[in-house]
Amino acid sequence: MASKTIVGIKTIKTKTGNTGYEIFYTEPFSQYEADTSESIHGLSCGREYSRKDFSVKVGDVVNMIYEKGFQDRAQLVDIQVVKKG
Repeated sequence: MASKTIVGIKTIKTKTGNTGYEIFYTEPFSQYEADTSESIHGLSCGREYSRKDFSVKVGDVVNMIYEKGFQDRAQLVDIQVVKKG
């Protein structure tokens, strides 16, 4: 599992009034992406949504922990800080 670097966190209010968090990150491209690309440079970027505040900060290097969720889709259940930013 590749570590991810947090580059942004957005706190939002949903239509129902609940608080949600969008966590933006960078990570190395996967080996599959490297193997199937003509060339590859830089980092891959991604975003996760959670209703839970994991108290991570921009610059933290983390491992994201997933479990099987609704309709067997991966659901973010925890974030372990590997290195504080």
